[in-house]
Amino acid sequence: MARPQKEIDQDQFEAICRMNPTLKDVAAFFKLDEETIIRRCRQWGYEGFSDARAQNMVHTRLTLIRTAIKKAEKGDNVMLIFCLKNLCGWMDKPEREAELIDGGKFMLKYRIEKADESTSSI
Repeated sequence: MARPQKEIDQDQFEAICRMNPTLKDVAAFFKLDEETIIRRCRQWGYEGFSDARAQNMVHTRLTLIRTAIKKAEKGDNVMLIFCLKNLCGWMDKPEREAELIDGGKFMLKYRIEKADESTSSI
C-alpha cells in the first residue's frame, strides 16, 4: 500500500516561488523531498520546479518595475535615471555609428608591426 500523499497548498507554493527560492529551500519549507516538489509541480501543469518558479517570479518582477516607476514619477531622480536607462534604453553617452554617404558602414582596422632598424631612428 502506497504512502498517503502529503498536501501542499498550491497558492502558498506559488507565493513562495515569487521570492525566487531554490528547490532545496521549498522542499525544506514544506518538509518534503525535492522529487515530491517536482512531481507536484508537474501535477499542477508546470514542466518542473524551475518552470513554476519562473512563471511565478513574473509577479515579483512586475511589482518591482511598477514600484520603480512610481518612485521615479514622484521625483526620485536616481530612480528616474535608472528607469530611463534600464526600461527605456537611454544612455549617458549614446554610441554613434559612422555611415558612408551611400548609407554603408565602415570599420577602422589597425595593424601594429615591429619597426625595422631603418625606421627606428625617425
